[in-house]
Amino acid sequence: MLFILAEEVLCNGLNGLLKEGKLKALPSLRGVSVPSHLLFADDIFIFMNAAAKHVLCLRDFLLKYQEFSDQSFNLDKSKIFFGKVAPHWKRFIANLLNIPICSLPTRYLGLEIFKGVVKKDRILHLMDKIKARLQGWRGKLLSMAGRVELIRSVFSGMPIHNFSVYWWPESVIKTVERWMRNFLWSGDIDTVKKISVKWEEVCRPKAKGGLSIRRLRDVNCAGLSKLVWQMKHEKTAFSSFLWARFVNKGGNLKKGYKSSSVLKGIAKM
Repeated sequence: MLFILAEEVLCNGLNGLLKEGKLKALPSLRGVSVPSHLLFADDIFIFMNAAAKHVLCLRDFLLKYQEFSDQSFNLDKSKIFFGKVAPHWKRFIANLLNIPICSLPTRYLGLEIFKGVVKKDRILHLMDKIKARLQGWRGKLLSMAGRVELIRSVFSGMPIHNFSVYWWPESVIKTVERWMRNFLWSGDIDTVKKISVKWEEVCRPKAKGGLSIRRLRDVNCAGLSKLVWQMKHEKTAFSSFLWARFVNKGGNLKKGYKSSSVLKGIAKM
């Protein structure tokens, strides 16, 4: 309830500042407004113009919020990201808000945010988490059914959010599925055991003789397909923003956008 009330106050306050012209949102795209702020539990992400009067209004609003709510922002965990802003102005704003300047890549809600094509090094932290989880289990002491359920539980949760945003490189998919196969048959991700059952057959539904382990590429495609479906059919601010960003007036996907880490997955689907 505390988070819900805090979000309500912050959201209404920021919306009020925008209506009064005390904050200025980033330029719109073909008539579609760019989000001014995102809220998730106890996190807030603000997008705004860096003019002095707007930054001062934001600082005053945040100070008043802390005073009235008796809550404090953790400035040590806060970050500022700038676009095309002069270096001396960046330092001025950082000192004014007492928040350090950061640059991409960064991590938000467990997801790596970066520019450019998705490469293996961008997903290494998630691969390390998956590997550590599998290595932490004593697979040799578990039955086959136990190992299957552990694999399904890990891969039904850990990479789903990432799969729904980025198209994973084929090399990463093959590496992680090799860990899955090794753990399933030997109980250890680094121990290869000769088997006669193809991985494609193992991943079939149980009704068709498989173990219902999902192929990672299928899960990746499903998550990105949902994103494309939202873009094309939903009438939310989120879907409208993505449509204006990546689709031209003729309804075709834009070419280019080399700095986008999301476009490749959308284009694939």
